[in-house]
Order: sequence, then C-alpha cells, then structure tokens
Amino acid sequence: MDVRAAQQLAYALVEGRPVYVRCHVPAWEDALFAAIRDALWSAREAWQITEERYEAALGRLCSAEEGERVPEGAVVVEVRAAESQGPFIVGLQGHGRQNEHQGRAALT
Repeated sequence: MDVRAAQQLAYALVEGRPVYVRCHVPAWEDALFAAIRDALWSAREAWQITEERYEAALGRLCSAEEGERVPEGAVVVEVRAAESQGPFIVGLQGHGRQNEHQGRAALT
C-alpha cells in the first residue's frame, strides 16, 4: 500500500475517526491492516502517541461487509480486484462524501 495513504489512515485513527475496510480478499485486507498498523507504529514519536492512544487507535480499525452501515464520520476504504492486476483501492469515503480517489494499491 502507498505509504502516504497508510499514514493518512493512521492519522484518522489517532484523531478518533473509525476506519472501516471493505475487502473481499482476506489476504489483501490483512496486508492493508498491516500497512496501517506499521504507519501508526512508525509515527508514535513524531505524533507523540502514548501506548493508550495507540491501542485506542487500533481499536477503531475495523472490517466492514458489503452494504454494512458504518458510523457517521467514519472513513471507509473499499478495495476491489482489478482484472488480474492485483488489488485496487477504489474509493475513500468520509464525512458523508465520496472522494473520487482511485489508484493501485501495492499490497504485496
């Protein structure tokens, strides 16, 4: 996954926003979660994150099934396959708005 995207999602978690991931391939979801956790761990000193804040942030990182409602203000990351080219992040949603961001996710 793009390091900057993982950092942005980690920052949202630290700021108290839940992040929900919709992904139909467990290995891709695991890779995305690992990238976000790594970004959060790497930022501990720079962002002055206590162990309690770190654990609380991780507690806001969740999976979401297709069609499942998520809380208002949550960030939703949707990952889909792109014809044998690997995973794509097809959209980020937050604050009730769809962000038309689309790009290849390096989850390998």
